[in-house]
Amino acid sequence: MNNRISLIITIIVAVLAAAAVGFAVWMVTSDRDDGEFRPDELLESEANVAAAKLIRDNYALFELYYLMDYDQNTHFQPEPYGLEPEDGYYSLKPGVIGYDSVEQIFELADSTFKPNIAEEIKMFSPFTDEGKPVYIERDGKIGINETFEPKKDYDLKWGDVPITLTFDSETKCMIEITLTDSDGGEVIKQINMEKEQDGVWRLENIVF
Repeated sequence: MNNRISLIITIIVAVLAAAAVGFAVWMVTSDRDDGEFRPDELLESEANVAAAKLIRDNYALFELYYLMDYDQNTHFQPEPYGLEPEDGYYSLKPGVIGYDSVEQIFELADSTFKPNIAEEIKMFSPFTDEGKPVYIERDGKIGINETFEPKKDYDLKWGDVPITLTFDSETKCMIEITLTDSDGGEVIKQINMEKEQDGVWRLENIVF
């Protein structure tokens, strides 16, 4: 009798173990079949921190290169003898923006965007004559292109915007942010974020 009971118990344990293995295999197969990458907690936390910083820095650069409305009399240092600048750039007075040098602005662009996009933002502008850079280093100061005209019709509100991430892999995910317009309506923006070979997450483009 004892042997029979032991055999029954052994069979039940074996059946339960096989069922557990089968369920685990089904779960793994199911995950693979739906094609969705599921990050672990560490990756998800890392990406969320990076995304929040990138979105803040993205707006800071968007403001500098698209929205900043400089006034010649208020924001620029006067040229010697009151002449127009020969190089087409005025020197910015200290304290007008939160940066002390063009190098700081360029470093922010380099750490926020993929290299080709960062270079385009730094060296080309749709808001200056002939697409010349908005900012250059000018005798140790921040030089502003005298023809820079900011975007006038922008009405979306930024700030602490909601962020949602959708992962494609360990090194790529899509950021979705929700902005509001002047009428209070919601505007959804999406941008991809990638982890580069140097281990830094960057945006694939500027979002505005």
